[in-house]
Amino acid sequence: MNYFEILEIPLSYEIDEQRITEVYLKKQRILHPDMGEKSSDDLDISLLNEAYRVLRNPILRAEYFLKLQGIDPDAIVISESASEILSLREQYESINSEVEIEKFTKHLLERKGDLIDSLYKLENNLEEFNKKFTMLRFIVSFLDRIMPDAYGGN
Repeated sequence: MNYFEILEIPLSYEIDEQRITEVYLKKQRILHPDMGEKSSDDLDISLLNEAYRVLRNPILRAEYFLKLQGIDPDAIVISESASEILSLREQYESINSEVEIEKFTKHLLERKGDLIDSLYKLENNLEEFNKKFTMLRFIVSFLDRIMPDAYGGN
Protein backbone atom coordinates (compact mmCIF):
# COMPACT_ATOMS: atom_id res chain seq x y z
CA MET A 1 0.00 0.00 0.00
CA ASN A 2 1.50 3.36 -0.99
CA TYR A 3 1.06 6.69 0.82
CA PHE A 4 -1.56 7.91 -1.65
CA GLU A 5 -3.66 4.82 -1.03
CA ILE A 6 -3.23 5.15 2.73
CA LEU A 7 -4.61 8.69 2.62
CA GLU A 8 -7.25 7.74 0.05
CA ILE A 9 -6.22 10.09 -2.74
CA PRO A 10 -5.32 9.48 -6.39
CA LEU A 11 -1.68 9.10 -7.38
CA SER A 12 -0.93 12.67 -8.44
CA TYR A 13 1.53 15.37 -7.47
CA GLU A 14 -1.41 17.73 -7.04
CA ILE A 15 -3.25 16.82 -3.87
CA ASP A 16 -6.15 18.13 -1.83
CA GLU A 17 -4.44 18.99 1.46
CA GLN A 18 -7.74 19.42 3.27
CA ARG A 19 -8.82 15.94 2.15
CA ILE A 20 -5.63 14.23 3.31
CA THR A 21 -5.82 16.04 6.65
CA GLU A 22 -9.39 14.84 7.15
CA VAL A 23 -8.49 11.24 6.26
CA TYR A 24 -5.36 11.39 8.39
CA LEU A 25 -7.21 12.64 11.47
CA LYS A 26 -9.98 10.07 11.02
CA LYS A 27 -7.54 7.18 10.69
CA GLN A 28 -5.35 8.47 13.50
CA ARG A 29 -8.32 8.45 15.88
CA ILE A 30 -8.99 4.85 14.93
CA LEU A 31 -5.37 3.73 15.22
CA HIS A 32 -4.34 5.73 18.28
CA PRO A 33 -3.44 3.33 21.13
CA ASP A 34 -5.42 5.33 23.69
CA MET A 35 -8.62 5.08 21.68
CA GLY A 36 -8.89 1.34 22.12
CA GLU A 37 -10.20 0.79 18.58
CA LYS A 38 -8.06 -1.01 16.05
CA SER A 39 -8.77 -1.01 12.37
CA SER A 40 -9.10 -4.34 10.61
CA ASP A 41 -6.46 -3.40 8.03
CA ASP A 42 -2.75 -3.74 8.67
CA LEU A 43 -2.08 -0.01 8.79
CA ASP A 44 -0.13 1.14 11.81
CA ILE A 45 0.06 4.66 13.17
CA SER A 46 3.74 5.17 12.28
CA LEU A 47 3.05 4.39 8.61
CA LEU A 48 0.04 6.71 8.65
CA ASN A 49 2.15 9.50 10.17
CA GLU A 50 4.90 8.98 7.60
CA ALA A 51 2.40 9.05 4.71
CA TYR A 52 0.95 12.32 6.00
CA ARG A 53 4.39 13.89 6.58
CA VAL A 54 5.61 13.01 3.08
CA LEU A 55 2.50 13.98 1.13
CA ARG A 56 2.08 17.34 2.86
CA ASN A 57 5.63 18.39 1.98
CA PRO A 58 5.84 19.35 -1.73
CA ILE A 59 9.48 18.32 -2.02
CA LEU A 60 9.12 14.95 -0.30
CA ARG A 61 5.88 14.37 -2.22
CA ALA A 62 7.67 15.02 -5.56
CA GLU A 63 10.45 12.59 -4.66
CA TYR A 64 7.94 9.93 -3.59
CA PHE A 65 5.80 10.55 -6.69
CA LEU A 66 8.84 9.98 -8.93
CA LYS A 67 9.79 6.78 -7.09
CA LEU A 68 6.28 5.39 -7.58
CA GLN A 69 6.61 6.18 -11.30
CA GLY A 70 9.78 4.07 -11.45
CA ILE A 71 12.14 7.05 -11.65
CA ASP A 72 15.14 7.28 -9.34
CA PRO A 73 15.09 10.88 -8.05
CA ASP A 74 18.69 10.45 -6.86
CA ALA A 75 19.99 9.77 -10.36
CA ILE A 76 21.91 12.65 -11.83
CA VAL A 77 19.90 14.55 -14.41
CA ILE A 78 21.96 16.62 -16.79
CA SER A 79 19.82 19.46 -17.99
CA GLU A 80 19.64 23.11 -18.80
CA SER A 81 19.70 23.61 -15.02
CA ALA A 82 23.45 23.02 -14.95
CA SER A 83 24.20 26.57 -16.07
CA GLU A 84 21.75 27.99 -13.53
CA ILE A 85 23.38 25.93 -10.77
CA LEU A 86 26.82 27.17 -11.79
CA SER A 87 25.57 30.75 -11.87
CA LEU A 88 24.01 30.45 -8.40
CA ARG A 89 27.24 29.06 -6.96
CA GLU A 90 29.22 31.92 -8.49
CA GLN A 91 26.74 34.48 -7.15
CA TYR A 92 26.96 32.96 -3.69
CA GLU A 93 30.75 32.96 -3.70
CA SER A 94 30.81 36.66 -4.61
CA ILE A 95 28.55 37.77 -1.73
CA ASN A 96 30.25 40.28 0.55
CA SER A 97 27.54 41.56 2.89
CA GLU A 98 24.47 40.63 4.92
CA VAL A 99 22.30 42.67 2.56
CA GLU A 100 23.56 40.67 -0.42
CA ILE A 101 22.97 37.35 1.34
CA GLU A 102 19.41 38.40 2.26
CA LYS A 103 18.77 39.37 -1.35
CA PHE A 104 20.26 36.10 -2.61
CA THR A 105 18.21 34.08 -0.09
CA LYS A 106 15.02 35.87 -1.16
CA HIS A 107 15.84 35.02 -4.79
CA LEU A 108 16.34 31.35 -3.88
CA LEU A 109 13.04 31.22 -1.97
CA GLU A 110 11.22 32.74 -4.94
CA ARG A 111 12.90 30.26 -7.29
CA LYS A 112 11.91 27.40 -4.98
CA GLY A 113 8.28 28.55 -5.12
CA ASP A 114 8.39 28.82 -8.91
CA LEU A 115 9.83 25.32 -9.23
CA ILE A 116 7.18 23.82 -6.93
CA ASP A 117 4.49 25.56 -8.98
CA SER A 118 5.97 24.16 -12.18
CA LEU A 119 5.77 20.59 -10.84
CA TYR A 120 1.98 20.79 -10.76
CA LYS A 121 1.95 21.49 -14.48
CA LEU A 122 4.47 18.78 -15.37
CA GLU A 123 3.23 15.66 -13.59
CA ASN A 124 2.24 14.14 -16.95
CA ASN A 125 5.71 14.82 -18.38
CA LEU A 126 7.91 12.85 -16.00
CA GLU A 127 11.17 13.73 -17.76
CA GLU A 128 10.58 17.47 -17.34
CA PHE A 129 9.12 16.92 -13.86
CA ASN A 130 12.35 15.16 -12.85
CA LYS A 131 14.51 17.95 -14.32
CA LYS A 132 12.62 20.61 -12.36
CA PHE A 133 12.74 18.42 -9.25
CA THR A 134 16.52 18.09 -9.60
CA MET A 135 16.83 21.87 -9.67
CA LEU A 136 14.43 22.18 -6.73
CA ARG A 137 16.56 19.81 -4.66
CA PHE A 138 19.64 21.88 -5.44
CA ILE A 139 17.85 25.08 -4.34
CA VAL A 140 16.66 23.43 -1.12
CA SER A 141 20.14 22.14 -0.30
CA PHE A 142 21.56 25.59 -1.00
CA LEU A 143 19.00 27.15 1.34
CA ASP A 144 19.89 24.60 4.01
CA ARG A 145 23.52 25.73 3.79
CA ILE A 146 22.74 29.44 3.82
CA MET A 147 20.17 29.45 6.60
CA PRO A 148 20.20 26.04 8.30
CA ASP A 149 18.36 27.08 11.47
CA ALA A 150 15.76 29.40 9.96
CA TYR A 151 15.00 27.29 6.91
CA GLY A 152 14.42 23.90 8.51
CA GLY A 153 14.64 21.99 5.22
CA ASN A 154 11.06 22.30 3.93
